[in-house]
Amino acid sequence: MKRLGIKTLFYNPPPIAGFNYIRLILYIIFLSTFAYTGCGSGSSEIPSKVADANQSGGGNLSFEESFFGIYSAYNHDDYGFFKNITGMTSQEFYDWTNSHQEILKFHWTVPTVLAWQSVEPELGGNYDWNNKWDLDDKIKAIAKNGQVNIKMIVRALRDDSDWRELKDDFQRFIKDSVKRYDGDGILDAEGSPTIKYWSAFGEVRSDGGPFYLTVEDYIRYVTWMEEAVHSVDSTAKIVLAAFQTGDGTMSEDLKNIVDGLIAAQIHFDVVDYHNWGRVENWKMDTVAEIRSFLDERGLIETQIWSGENGTWVGNPTSQSIVQSEREQAIFLAKRFSYGPSVGLSQIMWNNLIDWYNFDGDPNSIYNSMGLIGDGALNDEDPDRINIPRIAYYTYAMLASVIDKPENRFVRQLTFTNEPDIYGFEYEELTTGRKKVVLWSESGSSTVTISVNSNLIQVTNLITDLGGNIREQYTLPAVAGSVIITVDEDPLIVVEK
Repeated sequence: MKRLGIKTLFYNPPPIAGFNYIRLILYIIFLSTFAYTGCGSGSSEIPSKVADANQSGGGNLSFEESFFGIYSAYNHDDYGFFKNITGMTSQEFYDWTNSHQEILKFHWTVPTVLAWQSVEPELGGNYDWNNKWDLDDKIKAIAKNGQVNIKMIVRALRDDSDWRELKDDFQRFIKDSVKRYDGDGILDAEGSPTIKYWSAFGEVRSDGGPFYLTVEDYIRYVTWMEEAVHSVDSTAKIVLAAFQTGDGTMSEDLKNIVDGLIAAQIHFDVVDYHNWGRVENWKMDTVAEIRSFLDERGLIETQIWSGENGTWVGNPTSQSIVQSEREQAIFLAKRFSYGPSVGLSQIMWNNLIDWYNFDGDPNSIYNSMGLIGDGALNDEDPDRINIPRIAYYTYAMLASVIDKPENRFVRQLTFTNEPDIYGFEYEELTTGRKKVVLWSESGSSTVTISVNSNLIQVTNLITDLGGNIREQYTLPAVAGSVIITVDEDPLIVVEK
């Protein structure tokens, strides 16, 4: 086993508003000197700052197939506490986010909500695209990055009137929004940003309130939206909202909506599902239920995304369990590596940096889900502000090793007489190299896996607090197999 150590170069909280670009440049130069053995034939080690591994950057790829996203990563309005305490301007926040995107290689986000009332305060087509949410500004920042796709949440309701009585205005607003962000150079926002995925409402709760629509109303909403979107951009994709039930089953409302849209011949491309949980609740059985439901109706090509996903660090009083950074990282490793086995095509993690006092609740679990801490609430160490958590490094390693389109999920492994050992096999498409994520749910054990090379590298996906690899070693194969000791920390096994 080998412990690798290189100290953080730029993660300390900035003493002034500006970001330290010299440190960032030095770090990127450092990263560029290495190649992860799972992605190339260079170095035999993963450096301690694990995020150097992803080789998918650059070029003109859209990264549309990527499995890895981060919800609300550029939405500086969601992170007022963090901006204030660090002194960042909005532009400096975008730069800060971009610096972390370089390392994490997430390729999906939501900029903010496209809210009809905010963009068009009075009916008549006089739009305020930036308004209080800086919509255009955020989209421009994401588009400038060039590696992050946008899912746009459309909440086309109004405080001053009933949207159900305004079909023509509703569809005019949707059409003009799609025209603005279709990237064709005609009536586009500055820089001609391209948005292809349009989410109908984002999330619908089953308990009523401001984010609730009846089944009939939601079918009407999607129908009008789909007609408007595709009248402008026939290649755009429609994403159904996440319907939250709280009991781990597929929403009956969602079932009725899918059937209603099928009957009305309204096409949609993605079904969303939001899920958070304690560290031990890393499975998402509901996804398999949704997948089966869609397949039974012939919607085999319809994808399932998890547009908000995560677990917390610390001690929110609304919960009975205290969770460490290590436990959060374990949860993340399990969620992302096993997700494709139940039918997920994408996960967006909540969030890059913590929310603060979410929904007015200082004890909310959503205050402590970031890959980077803000040093506040839920008993977090104030000195950990702007310091990446262990889950940050786990995310970076996984994205570098298993993300699409360079890799594909192959299968979940099964182990005779070892039901508590989980293994998920991936393949690197250019080389055929096998990659397996492994762990045990019940203490230390050994497991035998088949390999196609003479040597494999094993790396613990759970680093120390500073992002240093705690465990890494190589093993020779014997007769096409290796024996590996596994415990609760997920390992990544890569053929050399």
